[in-house]
Amino acid sequence: MSMWLLYFLVKLDAIGSMFGWFTFISVIVLVAYIIYKLFTIQSIADRNYMRGDEKIEDFKAQKKADGDKAFAELKKGIMKYSMISLMFILLTVLIPSTKEVAFIYVVGKLSQTTEVQNMAKNSLHVAENATKIPDKALEILNLKMNEYLEEVKGEAVKETKKAVKEVKGEAVEETKKAVKEVKETAKKAVN
Repeated sequence: MSMWLLYFLVKLDAIGSMFGWFTFISVIVLVAYIIYKLFTIQSIADRNYMRGDEKIEDFKAQKKADGDKAFAELKKGIMKYSMISLMFILLTVLIPSTKEVAFIYVVGKLSQTTEVQNMAKNSLHVAENATKIPDKALEILNLKMNEYLEEVKGEAVKETKKAVKEVKGEAVEETKKAVKEVKETAKKAVN
């Protein structure tokens, strides 16, 4: 690296601050220009209207022409100052600070070394192996899952048998009651 390049790299913070101030000043100039032009548009129109030596229709036409001309100038000026402001904003944003340049330079140099590249390859290999689940662990997991399912299945069968017994008992009692009622109704009908 040359001495001038090092000098400019060290001075990047100052250069960025300078463009920040240029941005601030250009935005102020833009606002001042807009305000100035808006006041001058009105004063030109009023000055031409106050002459009084022409007809009112001529004044209206002249006032409209003056206003159109002034607004065209205003648009041109706004575009010009907006472009200047935008240029300074982009320069302020895109110029890195000295710390950012140092980071870019150091990381760039480090990433190009073979030691770092080998370390990255090795760490990738270790990460790939770490994410694989060993076969023994999968077998144990399957056995535990099967035991759990058998346990849940056994409980479900017990609860189902219990529910069937309860329903069956209630159904038998109601059937006996219904048969008894039918017998009584049949005896009454016979008598």
